[in-house]
Amino acid sequence: MRKIAYPILLAVSYLRRGGLNDEGLFRIGPKQITLDKLKAYLDAGIPLSAELINESDSHLFSALLKSYLRELPVPFLGRKDPAVYNKWLEAAALTTNTQRIPEIRNIINNLPAEIQLNIQYVVKFLTMLSF
Repeated sequence: MRKIAYPILLAVSYLRRGGLNDEGLFRIGPKQITLDKLKAYLDAGIPLSAELINESDSHLFSALLKSYLRELPVPFLGRKDPAVYNKWLEAAALTTNTQRIPEIRNIINNLPAEIQLNIQYVVKFLTMLSF
């Protein structure tokens, strides 16, 4: 049973295999038609073709990750519940990491387990990317 959402797993796996040092990784977009094709394959549950993989580069998979997170029906960092959103805003407004970190942990710990796991996976990837 897959616990990490497949589009997140696919994008991060591809990027970790060699796209982390590409210039403009999350700024330079791929050809829109290629991104749309990749998303259509994923939406339909069709295995990715060798042709599509050969057309791919790190910018395609970084765009896939951004697109997936942006288009989720429920916000990635919480539910549609305004109280969760307000908790994130309150945590972000705290002035020190000593105050902020426990609040962020508390918010995440109150989310469903599958959402927690996906958040942890993406945050670990972004931490790795920043070094």
